[in-house]
Amino acid sequence: MRFLTLSLLLLILSIYSSGYCQTWVKPGNYAQVETPIAINPTNPHNLIGAVISLDNAQNQKYVGYYYTFNGGNYWEGNGTFTTEGAADPVIAFDPAGTAYLVYQNRGEEALYLYKSSDGGISWGNRIEVKDFANSNFDKPWMAVSPVLNGSGYYNIYVSVTILAAGNDYIDLFRSTDGGNSFQIISPAPVPPSADYNRQGSYLAVGPQGEVFIAWADLGKIDGRVVRISVKRSEDEGNTFVSEANVNTVQIGIRGANDHYYVKNHIRANSYPTIAVSPLNGTAYVVWAGKGGNDANILMFKGGISSGVFRWVRDLITNEISIFNVDISSGEQWMPAVSVAPDGVLYFFYYSSGTVWNDPIYAHLKYTTDGGNTFQGPYSLGSANGFTIINDTELSFLGDYHGVASSEGLAYAFWCERKAEHQPYNERQAYFNWFIQDETSLVKVEVDQVDEEEESFDKIGRWLNDEFMDYFVPAEIPLEIGSNEVFRARQDFKTGTPEKYNQWQLNDVFFSEINHEHFGIVSNQPRISAHFKTAETVTLQNHFIHGAAGERLPSKTPGGFTTTILLTASETKAWRPNSIPAPLPGPSLPTIHLMNTWVCFWIKEEMNQILFPPITPFKPLLRMLLSMVKRLPLTGKVGATIRQKFLCGILIPIRRLSNF
Repeated sequence: MRFLTLSLLLLILSIYSSGYCQTWVKPGNYAQVETPIAINPTNPHNLIGAVISLDNAQNQKYVGYYYTFNGGNYWEGNGTFTTEGAADPVIAFDPAGTAYLVYQNRGEEALYLYKSSDGGISWGNRIEVKDFANSNFDKPWMAVSPVLNGSGYYNIYVSVTILAAGNDYIDLFRSTDGGNSFQIISPAPVPPSADYNRQGSYLAVGPQGEVFIAWADLGKIDGRVVRISVKRSEDEGNTFVSEANVNTVQIGIRGANDHYYVKNHIRANSYPTIAVSPLNGTAYVVWAGKGGNDANILMFKGGISSGVFRWVRDLITNEISIFNVDISSGEQWMPAVSVAPDGVLYFFYYSSGTVWNDPIYAHLKYTTDGGNTFQGPYSLGSANGFTIINDTELSFLGDYHGVASSEGLAYAFWCERKAEHQPYNERQAYFNWFIQDETSLVKVEVDQVDEEEESFDKIGRWLNDEFMDYFVPAEIPLEIGSNEVFRARQDFKTGTPEKYNQWQLNDVFFSEINHEHFGIVSNQPRISAHFKTAETVTLQNHFIHGAAGERLPSKTPGGFTTTILLTASETKAWRPNSIPAPLPGPSLPTIHLMNTWVCFWIKEEMNQILFPPITPFKPLLRMLLSMVKRLPLTGKVGATIRQKFLCGILIPIRRLSNF
């Protein structure tokens, strides 16, 4: 006979994710540069990053994507996703969790978009944003409105520079149907100028749907003269007002192909980025500008004042006020910026000395007061930095990288060059996280080790109604005061004696069960599962055994279906352990299989319950079973209703049995 169900309840709180554990995202045979990142607003553990893959001749080859569902502990994806010739990827989510990937392909002379509704696992058919046949274009950007339009969709905006023989300008496209089609907005929000080539656009959308477009005006006579400009629209991009202009100086030294280079080797620019606070609509425009001989990170901002949007100006000169984010000696360049839901503003950028082989660091700073004070910098990359090759082509790090944020956390996505990238000696994509709010979050090391104290395999963490695997050793940001559940490996290494695991905290071993609850504290010690050879210990920790087992379908409290291999003989070794506190959740519990404690077994015919060996409530349970069996219900529907009745009535009683 096959078993239908075995139920268990556990307490879990879902938390935000991030960390100080630099991760090589996905080793590849191509150099990887230009690395945007976005966070899913419906699941802060789900992030998507994109890369350009360059071939050995440094030609733009492919655009790739990578996704994670455990806050960046490990990534999956495809680094060569698109057709050849793709470049300049941008990633964004809408509030419903749909992801959008925009990129350009100059070989095909078009802008394209892909959509994903499953967090980046799969992508739909390619959608053409614009066919630029016989036109030269560059550097698209994308932003998605947080507000539904009149048709029930989130507007998607895509900007792009039109390279028009020394008279460059910027076009804007809008989709009002979820990215299925795009229309150009006319007139162009950034038209041609007699004095400037207009390049490097960047988009952001505020909490009320207001659209911001920022760009760099490059002097036609002297390319070192740069004007950082921005406009704002309150009618979905149809018209733009509130223009602001700030003069700056192009960073770096002019070199090959009229590009500018910092450290005499790394191509760089003074294009702006922009982010808008979801709390109050304050807009922050950030760029790298030259101060003396060095590159500095600078900012200006604007917000609502007396019901009107205004850019912050100096009270004496009436000039737009410039905030110094990082003006330390050396070179600071390529800023990325993000405003978290709690209003914290993050800046991520490269920092180095001026000599070409000085180490380069991936730095992060933040402000909690709109730029009046700054915290940092904090290094998220290699402790000793990384160095470049004495070659301007092989030292290209792209024109941008990415930072995203959730409450209390920032996530960075960038490229570094390391010795282990041999034989290609190329740049590769890296990820790291940063805890800003140490009063609510703590970095916790989680591990799983064998008898030689070597980390192995993966450990499971209960997230969003399923166990999410983490490669160990893992550093995970956890919410202080939360109750976390971790699951050790469930099978045994081939050819080794049967194992069991013990959990360890503060050098104290306890609990041989496979799943264990941990209350997270501010000074949380390392959590580890230790696998040992089974001797006299009662085995309670495995669901998959070497013997052939019956397939037992089960469901979690959230309805996730899984299948576990289980032998009937194993039930004799199972006994309840720590019983969690009553769960929040559905009023009528559904079924889930775990071994922290056992509630009951039900055969398909509903005629027998197999109880754990000790219970003071056995007579009462038998009486309830007899009552349920007499319910006038037949067929599969009746069996399901009876099963739900048992879960709803018996589980609360089992909570009181205290064993």
